[in-house]
Amino acid sequence: MALSQINQTFDPLADAEKLHKAMKGLGTDEKAIIDVMAHRPSHQRAEIAKAFKTSYGKDLKSAFKSELSGNFHKVCKGLCDYLCDYDAACIRRAIKGAGTDEDALVDIMSMRNNHQIRAIKASYSQKFRRDMEADVRSDVSGDFSRVLIGLMMANRDESTGPVNPEIVTKDVQALYEAGEKRMGTEESTFNRIMCTRSLPHIAAVSAEYARSHKRSLKDAISSETSGNYRNLLLSIVSFATDPVAHVATLLYHSMRGIGTNDRRLQRVIISQCESDLPAIKAAFQRLHSKGLGDMIRSDTSGDYRKVLLALIGEA
Repeated sequence: MALSQINQTFDPLADAEKLHKAMKGLGTDEKAIIDVMAHRPSHQRAEIAKAFKTSYGKDLKSAFKSELSGNFHKVCKGLCDYLCDYDAACIRRAIKGAGTDEDALVDIMSMRNNHQIRAIKASYSQKFRRDMEADVRSDVSGDFSRVLIGLMMANRDESTGPVNPEIVTKDVQALYEAGEKRMGTEESTFNRIMCTRSLPHIAAVSAEYARSHKRSLKDAISSETSGNYRNLLLSIVSFATDPVAHVATLLYHSMRGIGTNDRRLQRVIISQCESDLPAIKAAFQRLHSKGLGDMIRSDTSGDYRKVLLALIGEA
C-alpha cells in the first residue's frame, strides 16, 4: 500500500470497534472490514487483532470465519497476522497432509532475507510446535530439498557494497563447468552459489554468464536441471536480477490462462502490498501490456476483488 494510505493516527481499539460493529447483528458490513484491514500495515493489523480479542473476548480470525466466506475470508484471515506468521502458516499449509504446494515453498524461500527467514522459522516453531526444517525435509527430496534447507539456514551473504569481479568470474566458470561443460550436472556447485552468495553477486554472475557464454544463466539452469529444483534456482536468479519484475511476473502467472491460482495471488499481494507497489505495477504494465488492477478486476469478483484492489491502492 502507498505510505499515504497508512493511518497516521493509528488507534487499534477504535479499529477493533469498527470491525466488531461491521460483524454485529444480522448481515456484515464488508466495506467497513476492507476499509480497516486493507489500509493498515501488517504490524498494525496484528495490533488490531490483539485489541479485538481484548475488547470482545473473541479471536478476530474466528469472527471472520463465522461472518465471511471463500477467498475474501482467506485474505482477511491472512491479514490478521504479522508477515512472518503469515509466511509460516503458508509453509505449513504447503506441506501438511497429502500433496505439496511447491510453488509456495519456492515463492517464499527465494524472496526472503536472512532476518525474515529466521522470523518465519521461529513463528513456525511457536505456532505449530514443530521444526520447519524437519517438516520440509520429510516432505520434499533431492536437490530441491537441499536448496530449501540451505536457504533456511539464513546464511546468505547480505553485503550491499560492490561485488568482487574476480569472485564473479570464478563463480561463472564454476557454474559452466558444473553444468553445460560436462555430461550430467554437478548440482552441489549450483546449490552452494545460490544459497550463499549475495543477491547483487548472483545478479552480476547472471550478467557475466550471458556475456561470457553467449547464453543466459537462466537458459543454462533450464537445460541442466528440472522440476521444482529448476524452478527454485530460476526464482532465486530472477529475484536477484530484478525483484520488482519478478514479483510482477508472479502476479501475472497467478492469473493468466484459464482459472486463477488464488493461493499464489493472495500470498504475493499480502506479502508485497507494503513494498514498492508503484514500481511493481509499472513493471506489470511494461512486461505484460496490461494493468495489475485491470487483470485483478477481470479475474476476481465481489468482495474478494475489492479487498485485493484496496491492497494494491486501487479501491
